[in-house]
Amino acid sequence: MKIILLSVLFRAFLGSCGDNTLSEPAPSTPPPPTGYFPLQVGYTWKYLIWGGIGGDTIGTYNWTVVSSEKLSGRTYFKVTKTVDNYPQTLETAYYRTEDNKVYKYLNGIDSLYIDFDNADSTRGYSIQKIDSLITSAGTLRNILRVKWRHDPYPDTSTTNMDYALNIGFVDSRDEPFPADGGMDGLISAKLGDKIYKSGK
Repeated sequence: MKIILLSVLFRAFLGSCGDNTLSEPAPSTPPPPTGYFPLQVGYTWKYLIWGGIGGDTIGTYNWTVVSSEKLSGRTYFKVTKTVDNYPQTLETAYYRTEDNKVYKYLNGIDSLYIDFDNADSTRGYSIQKIDSLITSAGTLRNILRVKWRHDPYPDTSTTNMDYALNIGFVDSRDEPFPADGGMDGLISAKLGDKIYKSGK
């Protein structure tokens, strides 16, 4: 009888060990960033805005990836834009990446937003590779400059936007640069365990 009881207890112990092995919790830290437009829940970027002839500071704003959602059968990342010390969200957008391209979901349509490989008819397209760029978040390398066409077409003004590999958008400048034009610049970023900020 003792042998049978021990056998039952041993089998129950083995079964519980197997269950524990199969139900290990998923890692809570987002995976490391990849590409020129990295997207994972929890990633955040902070930017400074300059404007006017004197290049005065206008303010700062933050981009945060707050969630991932299924839209029309595809997974998109929800990104919000907020201003420091202001409780309301100024902008919400949905993006996904595929084959070095960025797609934006707007009004039920999946649209090509940026093509990092080709200069074609998309709204944003790659025009130049830059080895390094000095920013408020430090010296960043492996930069792609993207020319951005303005609405409505055919608007003659464009914006050059720089993207750093595995970091994302780092700065922009309008062309031709108007007297009241603005520029954006990365101050800091937290992408999983990677932190970029002044002094690093």
